[in-house]
Amino acid sequence: NVFEDCQAEASGSASSDALEFDGQTASQISNMRTLNGSGFGIKLVASNYCTINNLISEGCVTGRGVKLQSSLENSITNIQAHWSAAANGFGISVGSCRNNFFGVNANGNATSEGVWLSDQDNCDNNFHGVIANGNVSRDIYIGTTD
Repeated sequence: NVFEDCQAEASGSASSDALEFDGQTASQISNMRTLNGSGFGIKLVASNYCTINNLISEGCVTGRGVKLQSSLENSITNIQAHWSAAANGFGISVGSCRNNFFGVNANGNATSEGVWLSDQDNCDNNFHGVIANGNVSRDIYIGTTD
């Protein structure tokens, strides 16, 4: 599947995402942007072997700006997750392994970490070019099982 140039503004709810990609395999996902999402901004769940470029989330109200959950062996370039009001900028969780991240920028997230690797069995992820500044709790958090 190919997804390109999608934008959502003031979307989602306290328990849903403005843009969510579930169960994608070898898909191309490019140029996704959310602004002031009520829940999470952009979320990828069980999406594997994808090529992903330019995920930008700004100003989520209750959830993470960008979240990767249970996803394997993706190549992701240019993640920007800024100004989430109540959660992390960029979160990686629930067994997300062997992903390559190039250019992660998570700044000014008001409650939690800029970049958060949960304590939920993430493994063998590679990060290149991470910038995380001005986040309230910590700029980068790596859980004990990661």
